[in-house]
Amino acid sequence: MKLLYLSYVNMKETSGPSVNESGFLRGLKNLKYDVNIISGDSTELFNAASSSRILRLIKKIINYISYMFNVLFLLFRKSQVLDNHLLVMRLGPLPIAESLLVYFCRPRFVIKTLGSGNISWNSGLKILDILHLKLYKFLSNKCLVIDTVTELSKTDIIKSLEIKDESMVQVIDNGVDTTMFNSKDKIAIRTSYNLNAYKYILGYTGNYGSVRGAEEAIRATANLNESNINAGCLVLGFDPNQKKLEELSLELGISDKVHFFGSVPFELVPEITSMLDIGFSILPEESSGASPQKVRQYIASGISVISTRGNDNFIEEINCGCLVDYGDMDAINEGVRHIINPEFMLDKKLINNYVNNKLSSSVGIKIRLKFWSKLYGI
Repeated sequence: MKLLYLSYVNMKETSGPSVNESGFLRGLKNLKYDVNIISGDSTELFNAASSSRILRLIKKIINYISYMFNVLFLLFRKSQVLDNHLLVMRLGPLPIAESLLVYFCRPRFVIKTLGSGNISWNSGLKILDILHLKLYKFLSNKCLVIDTVTELSKTDIIKSLEIKDESMVQVIDNGVDTTMFNSKDKIAIRTSYNLNAYKYILGYTGNYGSVRGAEEAIRATANLNESNINAGCLVLGFDPNQKKLEELSLELGISDKVHFFGSVPFELVPEITSMLDIGFSILPEESSGASPQKVRQYIASGISVISTRGNDNFIEEINCGCLVDYGDMDAINEGVRHIINPEFMLDKKLINNYVNNKLSSSVGIKIRLKFWSKLYGI
């Protein structure tokens, strides 16, 4: 089965979608699949991370236009490409090019990793939002199958896109690339970064930390230090509000114990993540149906987790951390102290088995390929 992969995502970024999709493509390559790729990194211009909103917007527009023209070029290669491949679409805002391709060429295609957030796009212009939803409805009624990461998002997709056959929406959880995220020599890596003086290190390693757990990690670190427990905090990833986090650490009197790494090449994320004792993923209630990639990276790296309730109840099932309600800082501090208690022990064998059998990206890839092969008729 030959695959033609269309994705608006820029694979050269370190955002969640970029990590997911680049990991998925690595998995296909490892399985020796023939994959042609058209993605949002079609142009190198402005690929570097920037704190400027204007530059980020320009970058997105340029990449979107470049991607759209590359997709539309397929209209002239139908017999060469479209007739011989199953199309895999990772949809983004205003899938105009994909819709034109489907309307004129009628290829066989599937929609991968669709979330309710993709559908409920808010452009600021009502007419664009209406067009966006119409295009999604059109594509969803022409595809062979849609996959999404949670049962809650499946329900939202069926309702929002008015899908009559619920069986065409499949739930396949987010996976983690265990070839990158796995247990490493924590002490040696901390030493190489001159961070081996701390007894415990808390933190968040991902983009937009100020709204996804970095603030709570900083506050929990301050709470431990108030009890004379020598704890440090790591915050990694792009965040336009990093200055607010820096001001918070200064206000709490631990600015010398909070280390901001900013954006780094994704190849460095696994080793920096492995320095943590406790990783944070704190999402508001409206995101409770999400399947956080970050949580899976922490667990695969042998790190305990503090996460909000939602789609990660397995955290308590395999006893690798604590679930808390969003905004409950007292519960977060209590969870941290529970984890650092010497009586709290990780069952590494149980956790490794769960990761390899349930959370590894290779599992999701094989499920998808098996299902797509049946749809493709082979």
